[in-house]
Amino acid sequence: MGKNEKSPNQISLTFIVNGTEIEITKVNVHQPLKVSVEKALAESGNTGRPLSDWQVKLDDNELDISQKVESFNFPEGVKIFISLKAGQGGDR
Repeated sequence: MGKNEKSPNQISLTFIVNGTEIEITKVNVHQPLKVSVEKALAESGNTGRPLSDWQVKLDDNELDISQKVESFNFPEGVKIFISLKAGQGGDR
């Protein structure tokens, strides 16, 4: 496979972590989304908090990161937002 070719089981995802854009390439679509979220947090230097303190959203919908990437049918160029959860309880 050439340098720019991707396996059919791989996609690239772009995460926005606290305003910083992080691209994760070669995401295996058969892995849970959680794997890519952890990589994005690590690359952005956000490793001091447990994964449960973060929320992952696409178009204001919270994503279940335990689901496999392929189950979301993400469009090319999708931007997924990762941010710290607000305090427990209360709607903002």
